Amino acid sequence: MEDHQNMVTEKIIKDVKQNLKDEEAKKNDSNSYYCPAEPNFYVAILIRNNACMKNMLYGAKDYIAYGQISYELLRKLVYTRGAGGYQECCEFPSTNEP
Repeated sequence: MEDHQNMVTEKIIKDVKQNLKDEEAKKNDSNSYYCPAEPNFYVAILIRNNACMKNMLYGAKDYIAYGQISYELLRKLVYTRGAGGYQECCEFPSTNEP
């Protein structure tokens, strides 16, 4: 599973570098006007580390990049990009009222 994570990460990095080279070539082309592309947005979602979540990630492994992060990286992301919010995805109301 770790080999797959490394392969997906390398593919993403390769694609980003190629996109940067393409944008630079467009910018240096004197025959046309240059308008930069919209930025890519990457999202980090923290989930519980249990068998159910691992199975869901395994099912989507061809479409997403995932892995474990260190405490230092989590701390840096929270301080630089914001804290976000906590959302319990499997919580249902206890009454039938809307």
